[in-house]
Amino acid sequence: MTKRTARAIYRVQAVRSGKWWALSSPDVDGFFSQVRRLDQYEEMSRDAIALLLDVGESSFDVALDELVLGDPALDRAAAESRASRATAEHAAEVATAATTKAARALVKGGLSVREAGQVLGLSFQRVSQLTAAGSQR
Repeated sequence: MTKRTARAIYRVQAVRSGKWWALSSPDVDGFFSQVRRLDQYEEMSRDAIALLLDVGESSFDVALDELVLGDPALDRAAAESRASRATAEHAAEVATAATTKAARALVKGGLSVREAGQVLGLSFQRVSQLTAAGSQR
């Protein structure tokens, strides 16, 4: 068995400056770069960090840690959107767990998968998937 070491993750901040994005990282001294489009941040950051640290470009990960648009109203709108989406994703996970638990309980309690589907507002196929996933563990 080989021992796996954790890959380093370098945080990158992107600040909108005119038509460019200024890149920096609190994790890598001396790292400053710029890109024209935000989707270019990873490649440019990876290249610059690898050069500064004298390591392979594929030996670490980069993560967009902070994004500053330069307009407080836009920054607020983007932050609210990200927070709302994170809340919705969490709610979906909670709903899936509750639905799975209910489907298993209903079927274990004697309902057919078709009946459980009607009770939960799901297709019988989905109830079958949810109950089968639990029996494989």
